[in-house]
Amino acid sequence: MPKLETVNSMGQFARPSDRGAAAGRTQALAQPSLDLSSQKRLAILAAAGEPRREHWQRRFQCLLASGAIDALSDGQVPDTGASALAGQFGLRFRKLRADRDGFSASIACIAKRVAPLLSAGRKVCVDLTPVPDDTLKQSNSDSDFAAFCTALQAHFPSFLGSTKPRPGHLMFSLLADHPGLPDFMKLREAESLACPYLGVRIPNRLMSRLRFDTDEANRNDSACAEKPDSVWEQLTRISHQDPGVVLIPEATTLPLSDLHSSELCEVAMPQSLFEAPADSAWLALQLDVSRLADPIAGIGFRRLRPILRAGLRFADNLIDCVDWPWASLRLDAMLNRRVAVHLVGIGDLVDRLDLNPLDFKSLQLVARWLGSMKRVLIRESAALARRRGPFPGLGVNDLVRNLAPHYGLKDAERLIRQRSLRHRHLLAISPWAIFPSAASNHPTIDYCNLLPTIACADTINMYGDRKRHALPLRDYRRLMRMTWALSRNRR
Repeated sequence: MPKLETVNSMGQFARPSDRGAAAGRTQALAQPSLDLSSQKRLAILAAAGEPRREHWQRRFQCLLASGAIDALSDGQVPDTGASALAGQFGLRFRKLRADRDGFSASIACIAKRVAPLLSAGRKVCVDLTPVPDDTLKQSNSDSDFAAFCTALQAHFPSFLGSTKPRPGHLMFSLLADHPGLPDFMKLREAESLACPYLGVRIPNRLMSRLRFDTDEANRNDSACAEKPDSVWEQLTRISHQDPGVVLIPEATTLPLSDLHSSELCEVAMPQSLFEAPADSAWLALQLDVSRLADPIAGIGFRRLRPILRAGLRFADNLIDCVDWPWASLRLDAMLNRRVAVHLVGIGDLVDRLDLNPLDFKSLQLVARWLGSMKRVLIRESAALARRRGPFPGLGVNDLVRNLAPHYGLKDAERLIRQRSLRHRHLLAISPWAIFPSAASNHPTIDYCNLLPTIACADTINMYGDRKRHALPLRDYRRLMRMTWALSRNRR
């Protein structure tokens, strides 16, 4: 029997005897979600400001045609413009001080912001966590939030006017320890709101209080009386059964470098499924790692950097081309240049190269590959910063001014220049990326051994979470617990 070869300097790892099988799997790869005309339009748009416009247009179009870079796909036909990569927004509900007759004016205000986004085919999440801060009394929080939910179902559709939410395009989010959580969960059945998706934000304080024996099979009924365990068991059971209820861990985004400050996590992004600041502008794209390492076509590490360089340049160019819906979003896009590169296809890569996910060597190889990708993305963002300037929100002048008294002006400028990046955010990985997208070579549970590879991400998210139904409830709970632990114990 031939032995598994060690990763060579080109990043290719496969057994020679398995290359015929790998070739068959290569032909079975899914087609890109963007059609050819959409790919061409996006390539033309992204290359419009380049000095070598035709060269970069060809590069971008080939990149999109390969499927290595794609729009986030949920089975629906995506938009054909730049909004295919910038089509999700997170808003935060705010109670108006002038709203003295309940909630109607506040609901009307948020509905007017949501309506043009929904009519343009964008996805929107409205976070309802601030409601008790401004409108509810501690002595009657449950009934007041129930009244709010009733008013939301009654008034929100009428304030949308002729706009009718498409299924899956409207989401509401709430913190899991909110007193109105039971009433919030009932919104899933609200037909007047097109049965919206619900994003339950799981706070760290709830997860840290959970016991290790939360599985019902190992506990007495009386033990469920403790609120954190009971809430966790109910939420995981509901989200495991209903694809429209998503659990989103709290604050899983780390600063990309030590120069970046952490930001408030106020809303859930409806498609990427991670927490972000309210009214933040994101350009999100999908990077399929299984298409970057193909031993049949000879695509290994030597071609990794050109692909990632072109992909990041493509995204950076499109940030300036998106028709952001309002001025605050345009300002945030220019100041922070947020890019979420959703890395997918980890399980597909393992299957295509005929690796055993239970083998620790497979984990090491995949972790090394993903670590190389992250380093390349950071280097390319730094290279773009040197050519085009770092994202303005970094505040380079203030940083230099603070360091100059200690290092001198020239050394301070050099230090900041070397560590400045073009983008505030880059790599996002979901735990669901470790599972194959189609029929797998091994039992589904075996791929959980690859979960530590997501620790290299800047943002851990829940994108692609519809694969959760392939796991039994008990294993689903364990995966979510391990994901939270990894997000809390990264660098």
